[in-house]
Amino acid sequence: MGIRQLPRAPKRIRVDAQTFEHLELAQTVNLVVKDAFVAGAGNQRLDILASGGESWARRELATTKFPRGNTESQLQRVQYAQGGHCSTHAALSAAMLAQHALKAPVVQIWENEMDHVYALIGDPRDPVYGEKNTVVVDPWVGAPSACTLAEARLHDAGSGEVTKFRPERGLRTGVYNPGQPMPAQQVNIARNIYRMDTEQVDKRLAKINKTLRKDGVGIGAGLVDHIRRGQDAGTLFDCRVSTDPRTEYENRSTGQVKTFDALSPQTADRLRRGDAAMNAIMRTEGRWRK
Repeated sequence: MGIRQLPRAPKRIRVDAQTFEHLELAQTVNLVVKDAFVAGAGNQRLDILASGGESWARRELATTKFPRGNTESQLQRVQYAQGGHCSTHAALSAAMLAQHALKAPVVQIWENEMDHVYALIGDPRDPVYGEKNTVVVDPWVGAPSACTLAEARLHDAGSGEVTKFRPERGLRTGVYNPGQPMPAQQVNIARNIYRMDTEQVDKRLAKINKTLRKDGVGIGAGLVDHIRRGQDAGTLFDCRVSTDPRTEYENRSTGQVKTFDALSPQTADRLRRGDAAMNAIMRTEGRWRK
């Protein structure tokens, strides 16, 4: 089930003024983080297809250069190659949120069951927030929407499986409480991201991958075929949403009603191109893996 197949009738949820503000901030962070990964996520199938494998290549460069899994290493991956997967997106999201004078904690969660990392504004263990007032920030999915934890569901477009977010079952990989900001070094990395152009990505990928260098394969159809034949092809994702993007939130204090599903033109275009390419593959070959 793709994005266009979601139910069309919007669902409306009433939230307090602070939660509404957090949803607005989360949408802004989703937009900025999404565009920082100029070719998309390195382990999302649609981004790989739309970018000719460039998103995957950027992830390869980033993880090879900075192999450690801590937050600083994740941020260095973004700074160096603008590549990565959900944990890299979550680290940059947390770094951006930590720069705001929030009265709520910012928490990074890794859920083993979903094999997914995301950020939260608020702590669901605290009754002040709970599921209904904790906000999820998850720009890794194809079309991110800010949502409350109560409405967060990761949707696998390939299998149709929908999984509820359950941070209580996950591991807290980062917690930034009010008055306890993210370390300055990490914030500085997040503030200084300089784009590596596609030509440099191609050249550097050839240096670290002997097989691609030997076969003369670069960004484009040849690299996509290489990825689809690779050992990790089956571990790549097609997760397009982590909530119903048509969900409306109403500010109890003002009566204002909004959705928080804004996409930049670049993201929307990449999503359309990736979806068209995936549909073509399924029509002609019937499966993702070669």
